[in-house]
Amino acid sequence: MNKDFYVDLPGMVCVILEDLIEKYGNEPWFDKAWEEYRQHVKNSSMNDMRMPGYVFNKYVKEDKK
Repeated sequence: MNKDFYVDLPGMVCVILEDLIEKYGNEPWFDKAWEEYRQHVKNSSMNDMRMPGYVFNKYVKEDKK
């Protein structure tokens, strides 16, 4: 799991991501969601960056169907 984008994030967001790893890291969709959020962070300015829920919530909701 590539955490190279952590340097671009506020500490609180890193804590949220670590919690997501703990809760969902073994889910089959997790790597895809992780990479999607990683790319979002790398391609966004600080003003345009969204919280992890922007990506992860759609995967969690799909998983619960």
